Amino acid sequence: MNCTFLVNSCDKNSDIWVPFFRLLEIHWPDCPYPIVLNTESKRFSYGNFDIKTLSLYSEEENTSVPFGGGVQWGKRLIETLKLIDTEYVLFTLDDYFFQATPDMEKFEQCLEWMDNNVDVTVFYFNRGAEAGVVDGVFPGFEKITADIQYRIKAQMSLWRKDRLISYIMPHESPWDWEINASDRSRGIDEGIYGAEKAGTVFSYPVSIKVGGVLQKGKWHREAIVPLNKTYKLGIDFTKRGFRLEDKFRVKVLKAIINFLKTFLKVTGLFSVAKHVYRKIKALKR
Repeated sequence: MNCTFLVNSCDKNSDIWVPFFRLLEIHWPDCPYPIVLNTESKRFSYGNFDIKTLSLYSEEENTSVPFGGGVQWGKRLIETLKLIDTEYVLFTLDDYFFQATPDMEKFEQCLEWMDNNVDVTVFYFNRGAEAGVVDGVFPGFEKITADIQYRIKAQMSLWRKDRLISYIMPHESPWDWEINASDRSRGIDEGIYGAEKAGTVFSYPVSIKVGGVLQKGKWHREAIVPLNKTYKLGIDFTKRGFRLEDKFRVKVLKAIINFLKTFLKVTGLFSVAKHVYRKIKALKR
């Protein structure tokens, strides 16, 4: 096997590992590739999967930095990739929960394409917000050209390992990486391809605004509740809570604005504020 399945996570997300691997067990029980769980210090096993947790850092090092730990995401990812001895990595984040059986024939076709085309760097298995160029070279995939904003992204993808390493800086978070690495890629003409439609090869709940089943450490209700119910995952949602949906956020913001307006009127401060505003405008003339 010349490919490793790399699941990128962190110690503070250890509570989502069981549902992640439970869904993997349901949809891809015979995954033929070695699995590396990229985290800081914790170890993990599940079912019959051979999961390697490299545990490169101690618990003492694992403090204060966003996205888990005192070790920056980029540094940890680089060091983990360097310990992987396969040419390719199937890259995913820990909150991309499987919701269907992978199209293994198509995935193996992607591996074969990479073997036969050394200029191909990555195949993304989800469609981005901006359309690429359908060049007809690899059916089902479009070329992600240099003008596309997120040319490099943390979606589920098949990477040539050495090229992936070259795009990562040690200090970067996954969010920084998508922006900065995309900018670094502008002057490089290489084979970066994305699926023409969502769910190509691998199907998982993901949206452009939110991501996978988590957003900023909170559950994304629309993504996780159906999976939890269908597969009886037994997730305790009270521990993380749900993200505030966009509609609810707007309602809360409007309520706060209306409250402030009422408060200012009742206290007489609204008239004072208007008077001050007019005086300032008069001074500018």
